[in-house]
Amino acid sequence: MVPVDAAPGEVLRIDEVSEGRPTPKTTTSSRSIQGSQSNGADNHGLSNLDEKLDLLIALIRELSERIRRLEETLEKRGVDHPEVKMALEIASAFSLPLLRSLEIARNAYEVIVRLGEPDPITRAIIEALSDCSEASISEIHRRVRGLRGRSSRRIVGERVRRLIDRGVLMNMGSDERPRIVLRRCVEGEH
Repeated sequence: MVPVDAAPGEVLRIDEVSEGRPTPKTTTSSRSIQGSQSNGADNHGLSNLDEKLDLLIALIRELSERIRRLEETLEKRGVDHPEVKMALEIASAFSLPLLRSLEIARNAYEVIVRLGEPDPITRAIIEALSDCSEASISEIHRRVRGLRGRSSRRIVGERVRRLIDRGVLMNMGSDERPRIVLRRCVEGEH
């Protein structure tokens, strides 16, 4: 992880750190992000994108952990400079929302890929529920309208019922008061 007890003034780049030790600039993980470009004609493009997304999420998690450990080390050593604290707070504030955004995008992406080529309403429903929150049909309709600019509550309701029948969505509420959620969120696939 992070070499929190690095020499003062020593600068380590993310691509130079592996298990707390400096490593060559092009590690396996940095090569896999930069390399393996898909030409768009093969079927490996989606798996390469999946691998890159996995790697990006892992790197952001590792970065968040490094920031946390650095904060602890600075606190233990009595470093209390306002600029350092502010820099760490800003880094934490930006990395956690980014990580959450990537996880939400990944939820939507994986479901949409499994569905093949869904219509725009179905795609918007998946995107609207990809944050793993439960929502009523009316809430889903509002989210879809926010994503697309327009939508019909009736059509959204029909698509939601189809997606429930296909096993993509689940009703966590009752028939009278449905609370819809992505199945993968409930079953822990995310």
